[in-house]
Amino acid sequence: MMLVLPGCSLFGQQGDKGEKKAEKKQEVTYQPPKPSTKWEEIVKDDGQGTYAANRYDMDAVWKELDKMKEGLTIDEYYKEALKLVGESYHQEEKQFEEVKARKYRTELLELDPESPEAQKKVQELNQVPKQNVVILLDASGSMNGTVGSQKKIDLAKSAVNRFVTKLSPNTNLSLRVYGHKGSNDKGGKEASCQATETIYGPKAYESSFQSSLDKVKPAGWTPLARAMQEAGKDLSSSQDKDVENIVYIVSDGLETCGGNPVSKPTNCTNLM
Repeated sequence: MMLVLPGCSLFGQQGDKGEKKAEKKQEVTYQPPKPSTKWEEIVKDDGQGTYAANRYDMDAVWKELDKMKEGLTIDEYYKEALKLVGESYHQEEKQFEEVKARKYRTELLELDPESPEAQKKVQELNQVPKQNVVILLDASGSMNGTVGSQKKIDLAKSAVNRFVTKLSPNTNLSLRVYGHKGSNDKGGKEASCQATETIYGPKAYESSFQSSLDKVKPAGWTPLARAMQEAGKDLSSSQDKDVENIVYIVSDGLETCGGNPVSKPTNCTNLM
């Protein structure tokens, strides 16, 4: 399951602070996403779990997990998890499309370089907004688990590769991992919950990004809040003006080190 969180303010419905009404509020039932493992089906599914988006409540989720029957298959666990925290990714799919690299180079080759059309394309290329993109990759021990026949870490790396190869040339790219040290037992928790570091960038995408990504091996716990806070510091250190900041989070689950990811500032324009 890939965690993709929209916007710095987090998309979702916000209740109006109107006068208190005497009548009881109607309970809303949410239709969860279908338990698909295919990316194309996942991004088209508009289902949402009970505690998805801004309804997330860690204590409530853990209580529901405690009620879960024992002996379920991995597919059954996946289905039950989606009922709780499954997200709708329609908005995020649109954002991915917006940050894809423009195909101006191919178009320019088909034009007379001195023609007004070619000159216009050159101007458009120069107007592509500069971006700072920080990818936060979950390397906790649970990423060794499988979805279907594939390891979650392999699915995560594939998603990251699809994303970065379509970034514009004006993008400063960073890859930050977390939970990649220690172990996922109690003895390794302290080291793991402190573990987050940038292993690539910030710089333009190069082939060396792949070797950095390949070195990531799942290990311990999930210090997502710490990783987000450090990503915010990375973005704050940038001296660029008029730049779009994007934090892209790839994870299979929840914060397990006691932090609160929702409360951590990231200085981002978009939090995916």
